[in-house]
Amino acid sequence: MFRIAYYPIMRSFTSLAVGIFLLFSADGTRADDTPDIRASESAALTFEDLNGKTLSLHEFAGKVVVINLWASWCEPCIAEMASLAALQKELKGQGLVVLALSEDDNPKDAITFYKSKSITELTPYFDKGHFVWRGLHAPGIPTSVIINQNGVIIKTLVGTVDWQSVEVANVISGLLHHL
Repeated sequence: MFRIAYYPIMRSFTSLAVGIFLLFSADGTRADDTPDIRASESAALTFEDLNGKTLSLHEFAGKVVVINLWASWCEPCIAEMASLAALQKELKGQGLVVLALSEDDNPKDAITFYKSKSITELTPYFDKGHFVWRGLHAPGIPTSVIINQNGVIIKTLVGTVDWQSVEVANVISGLLHHL
């Protein structure tokens, strides 16, 4: 019985600790020294779709990809979901793929969240083994990466992102114009 109450408290504490870290970090982004994702590495970044089918980042080669690591219990993650869904709706026809990868232990939590918020623009994906999180060396959630059509990570964003901001729009538009 102690574990049941302990787990949500630890999740909240972890989110708070990441938030405090980000508050005192320079700007929550990584510099241009972020390595590209090679074909062998992208194949190792596996996640699942709603049907339990295993997918890899390699399957999205040639497209601009936004990977967003999130969880239904993470308040900063929840804050950016509407903006992320709007980005997908606006640009999916231009070659953008948004992979919102749930880090929830139970995929049903993410599905319930999508339904409760009427999120229909984003396809639910699940990072069940946390392979993508570990592969991207994400410091916490939310963490997002923008990857160009050649598999190069252009920008890593840690913390809540306004996906409708001018800065993000300029980065993504610039990448889409090279498709």
